[in-house]
Amino acid sequence: MNKRKIWIFGDSYGTHLANDKLKITPWYWAYSLGKRLGCTEYKNFSQWGVGNDFIHYVIDLHSEEISPEDYTLVEDLYTKGVQNDLIYK
Repeated sequence: MNKRKIWIFGDSYGTHLANDKLKITPWYWAYSLGKRLGCTEYKNFSQWGVGNDFIHYVIDLHSEEISPEDYTLVEDLYTKGVQNDLIYK
């Protein structure tokens, strides 16, 4: 059996709402996406109030654990700003 993982890196938009990271609600978007993609493990390193430098640092910490078969989602601050500029201007 393939042990594909989904990795989430980002700021508060990627965090899970529960205080206990071990209690993942099935409706949480990243967890639901992982299940739809057939992932057997869920790794979320998103944190409240962090910037792109910290997000990059955490990705570097775990980069050797990520295999080519895994899915990796990186949510950054710049993307949201560009998206907002395109939508509201």
